[in-house]
Amino acid sequence: MGAGIIPALQTPIPGVNPHIEGKGLALMYEELDEIAEELGVPAITELGDAYTEEDGETPWYDASKGLLTIAALITYIETNPEAIDERDWILADLKETEEILKAAEEHGVKFCFTMVM
Repeated sequence: MGAGIIPALQTPIPGVNPHIEGKGLALMYEELDEIAEELGVPAITELGDAYTEEDGETPWYDASKGLLTIAALITYIETNPEAIDERDWILADLKETEEILKAAEEHGVKFCFTMVM
């Protein structure tokens, strides 16, 4: 097993399991963050729990903010096939993440990206 990056949900959504594999995102997060920066959208790590607030609380973000990043990354990678290694694996993780964030947005649930082992 290895590390993965998943979209943790502030509150559970019935029928939505946020525990995707996320290994591709963990493997390539630096490259994905660079692409996001080039595209002018928040990086995955900017929307993560590594930026825990001073009081130790998890920083939660609107799902729309995460969708902006994920949709931009999907479009970029689909239109630039040579942009990143492990393209198919990364796209699968991004599309799973997109579905979870769409459900979160629909239900008004906030999220943050988190590393899991």
